[in-house]
Amino acid sequence: MLSVEYNPGADGNASDGIEESQGLGENLENLNQSWWFAVAAPLRPGQEPMVLLTER
Repeated sequence: MLSVEYNPGADGNASDGIEESQGLGENLENLNQSWWFAVAAPLRPGQEPMVLLTER
Protein backbone atom coordinates (compact mmCIF):
# COMPACT_ATOMS: atom_id res chain seq x y z
CA MET A 1 0.00 0.00 0.00
CA LEU A 2 1.26 3.47 -0.84
CA SER A 3 1.66 5.99 1.90
CA VAL A 4 -0.08 9.36 1.71
CA GLU A 5 3.36 10.99 1.66
CA TYR A 6 4.21 9.56 -1.79
CA ASN A 7 5.06 12.37 -4.19
CA PRO A 8 6.06 11.51 -7.76
CA GLY A 9 7.17 15.09 -8.36
CA ALA A 10 10.63 16.54 -7.99
CA ASP A 11 12.11 16.43 -4.51
CA GLY A 12 11.88 19.89 -3.01
CA ASN A 13 8.99 21.00 -5.22
CA ALA A 14 6.52 22.09 -2.56
CA SER A 15 4.58 24.76 -4.48
CA ASP A 16 6.62 27.44 -2.72
CA GLY A 17 6.62 29.59 -5.86
CA ILE A 18 2.84 29.53 -6.14
CA GLU A 19 2.38 30.31 -2.45
CA GLU A 20 4.91 33.15 -2.62
CA SER A 21 3.15 34.61 -5.67
CA GLN A 22 -0.21 34.45 -3.91
CA GLY A 23 1.30 36.21 -0.91
CA LEU A 24 2.51 39.01 -3.17
CA GLY A 25 -0.97 39.40 -4.64
CA GLU A 26 -0.15 38.01 -8.09
CA ASN A 27 -2.98 36.99 -10.39
CA LEU A 28 -2.87 33.20 -10.72
CA GLU A 29 -6.04 32.96 -12.79
CA ASN A 30 -4.25 31.35 -15.74
CA LEU A 31 -2.99 28.39 -13.71
CA ASN A 32 -6.09 26.56 -14.91
CA GLN A 33 -4.39 26.52 -18.32
CA SER A 34 -1.50 24.38 -17.04
CA TRP A 35 -1.10 20.79 -18.15
CA TRP A 36 -1.60 18.63 -15.08
CA PHE A 37 -1.70 14.88 -15.39
CA ALA A 38 -2.08 11.77 -13.30
CA VAL A 39 0.82 9.56 -12.29
CA ALA A 40 0.56 5.91 -11.34
CA ALA A 41 2.83 5.23 -8.40
CA PRO A 42 5.24 2.30 -8.67
CA LEU A 43 3.86 -0.94 -7.28
CA ARG A 44 7.23 -2.41 -6.30
CA PRO A 45 10.28 -0.82 -4.70
CA GLY A 46 12.78 0.37 -7.28
CA GLN A 47 10.24 0.80 -10.08
CA GLU A 48 9.63 4.18 -11.68
CA PRO A 49 6.21 5.91 -11.59
CA MET A 50 4.20 5.80 -14.83
CA VAL A 51 2.84 9.01 -16.33
CA LEU A 52 -0.77 8.74 -17.53
CA LEU A 53 -0.92 11.42 -20.20
CA THR A 54 -3.48 11.67 -22.98
CA GLU A 55 -4.10 14.36 -25.58
CA ARG A 56 -6.84 16.82 -24.84
